[in-house]
Amino acid sequence: MKKAIRNVVIGAMCCSMVLAVTGCNDDNNGQLDRENRPVALAIGALDENFNPFFYTAANDGEVVGLTQISMLTSDANGNIVCGEDEATLALKYKETMKDEDGNVVQTGDE
Repeated sequence: MKKAIRNVVIGAMCCSMVLAVTGCNDDNNGQLDRENRPVALAIGALDENFNPFFYTAANDGEVVGLTQISMLTSDANGNIVCGEDEATLALKYKETMKDEDGNVVQTGDE
């Protein structure tokens, strides 16, 4: 019984190795043709409305997030960051909180 299980496992390993090697087809002699190779995105259906303010599908919003730079971004802790070392348009950011009457309640750091 153990010998049969061992033979099945060895046979499965050999088959998987043969499939892995045959999947490595080298048509371009090891060179990647970047000019003619299309970009492939694994994403759901798109409405093709990539306006950052008016996109209608969540997948369109994902494309907007990958292709357009934003005014501000956040760090790993969720704090708003901006500046020359960040992928944002804004170089400075200042937060001001106001109450219902328009009076300044709290002013944040610049």
